[in-house]
Amino acid sequence: MVRTQIRLTEEQARQLRATAASAGRSMADLIREGVDRLAAASLELVSSNCVIVETFALLQSRIGLDAVRALQQDVLPAFRMAWIDTNVHRAAVTAALATGKRRLSLVDCSSFELIRRGGLERVLHFDRHFTEQGFEAA
Repeated sequence: MVRTQIRLTEEQARQLRATAASAGRSMADLIREGVDRLAAASLELVSSNCVIVETFALLQSRIGLDAVRALQQDVLPAFRMAWIDTNVHRAAVTAALATGKRRLSLVDCSSFELIRRGGLERVLHFDRHFTEQGFEAA
């Protein structure tokens, strides 16, 4: 095996730890399984510009510009960019305000809207809000 390192948000790490504990498996094992599933399914990787902006900001503030460069050069070329337009943005704002949930972000609501409009069924995520919205984990 090749040893590698990934960075997760605090929420992703919390959910991954909880899932690993409840399944009696290691976090590394769950991550490897997710990568295997993704490769086997030949899924198209899609991300929105909002998610990328949020990820850039987190990486830059917590780790530094080298991490941002690595994301831009090594990871993002594998993704198709879905751009948040005015209609998606308006729908996401409406949904975020209507839920009344303090921890449900506008970025998440934008992603939900793009996923629904794009007819996507499975989502690679570690955020419970996607499961709550009925999206199947990839």
